[in-house]
Amino acid sequence: MIAACRVLVEVEERGSVTRAAAALDVAQSVASRRIVALERQLGSPLLERNARRAVLTPFGRDLVPSARRLVRLADELELDAERARLRPVTIAVPEDCTTRDLAVADAAGRAEGIRLEFVRANPLRRSELVSALAVRVAVLAVPVDRARWTAQLGAAGRRRNDHPLRIDRLRAGRRGGVVKATGGIRMRARASGSGPRTTFRTCATS
Repeated sequence: MIAACRVLVEVEERGSVTRAAAALDVAQSVASRRIVALERQLGSPLLERNARRAVLTPFGRDLVPSARRLVRLADELELDAERARLRPVTIAVPEDCTTRDLAVADAAGRAEGIRLEFVRANPLRRSELVSALAVRVAVLAVPVDRARWTAQLGAAGRRRNDHPLRIDRLRAGRRGGVVKATGGIRMRARASGSGPRTTFRTCATS
């Protein structure tokens, strides 16, 4: 309907289907088919077919103002869509996200045609930002039954360990930051974040 309304508006302004088609950069036959389709949809003729020049019927003249408004709104919608595509997607992320990790995420977004903008914040602040619509996305810890996706925790080491690693069984060693796990494997652990949940970043040590 938008394309047909464009033809109708141009015919009213230029007085010819041929000139209207040229202004819209479409073939005359295409412009004519659009007018015919609009007439069929609206249930009444828009043009006098027997005249040497395109003359709008009274019905057609009455619809021109509405058609012009519809075309203007469609143009504004396309402009708003272009602005929205250029606007970055703001994401609230944990404060300990590294610059390298954010750069990788940014590159992945750009590969999909999406610009990302990151805001580092603590858990409470991230929740406040997304609730206030100050950011479009926030990385938050939620109960398992409310989670959209989950990630398993794990530990990487240089020696094979066939025993399951349980966070609740880790115990502090004599040296700060060193914990002992099942099977006698020692690991360095650093607690990060705030609140009741604690995240352990681990690596095996000899």
